[in-house]
Amino acid sequence: MHATDRAADNVLSGDYDHLLPSAGVPADDRWFSRIHGDDEIDIWLISWVPGHATELHDHGGSLGR
Repeated sequence: MHATDRAADNVLSGDYDHLLPSAGVPADDRWFSRIHGDDEIDIWLISWVPGHATELHDHGGSLGR
């Protein structure tokens, strides 16, 4: 199983609920929290508000790859 699959399973099972904002996820701005990071991968929880989005992308270019 890939790290992102494991992280998704953990998110869905509530393992990261303690990272959610106490007032709830903002309705007017995006929200994010890093849930894993090591020498090879960063995994983030990110919420987007209605009407805002980003195209599917990665940040490999920012690492010179």
